[in-house]
Amino acid sequence: MYEQDTIAAIATPPGQGGIAVIRVSGAEALIRPRALIVPPADWPALHSHHFYLGRILDRPDGQPLDQAGLLLMRAPHSYTGEDTLELTPRAPVRPALPASPPAAPVRPR
Repeated sequence: MYEQDTIAAIATPPGQGGIAVIRVSGAEALIRPRALIVPPADWPALHSHHFYLGRILDRPDGQPLDQAGLLLMRAPHSYTGEDTLELTPRAPVRPALPASPPAAPVRPR
């Protein structure tokens, strides 16, 4: 991985919860999601550190899949100092990921 890479990751812990958070950070964090996310206004008009309600699109046909919260943090005013987008869909994210063997639970002693 290089310092200039744009990365995306699920930012919520495993298990069930009320929302999921997907975080995209890097130089293209506000460019790459444009094929899948429709904000309420044009991307350049969105303000940093404001929460917006947008739509997530199905990639093959462009049909709306769900609504999602969008939080933009423009560089250099983010935790990483890079452009950052946090996406909070209403639907859980983890079941859509490829199945992997469950990790053994860690229990406090």
